[in-house]
Amino acid sequence: MRVVLDTNIWLDLFVFDDPRVRALGTLVSTGRLQPLASQPMLDELRAVLAYAHLEARCADAPGLLARVGALCQVLPTPDDAGLPRCKDPHDQKFLDASLVGAAAVLVTKDRALLKLARRIRSFAIIAPGRPLDDWIAMHCPAA
Repeated sequence: MRVVLDTNIWLDLFVFDDPRVRALGTLVSTGRLQPLASQPMLDELRAVLAYAHLEARCADAPGLLARVGALCQVLPTPDDAGLPRCKDPHDQKFLDASLVGAAAVLVTKDRALLKLARRIRSFAIIAPGRPLDDWIAMHCPAA
């Protein structure tokens, strides 16, 4: 099953060790979920890892980027996929990759993306915590 993770979810997995995404991390690392990414998504992660406040938490940004790249199926950069426009244009790349890559779910904490969840039927848009736990229980039993 394919999944798109926004930049903050990758950080929660590999920099902050957020317990709300540990089950997701297990499913990704064991291959039960296939993360998808486009080059603009990977570029954003690279740029964010260079922020001064994250450099101290992530001493090996190149290693983290390599790990994410190895886990992801990298998609061609999607053109406008015809989805509703996100209020934050920088977040549209996550929606477009989800549609083009036939993802089952986009996991995000971004409010602008989460607001679109009811308008998009091609894939789910969910937040970490209880919504993600419920989605995992339904779609990836015995995780």
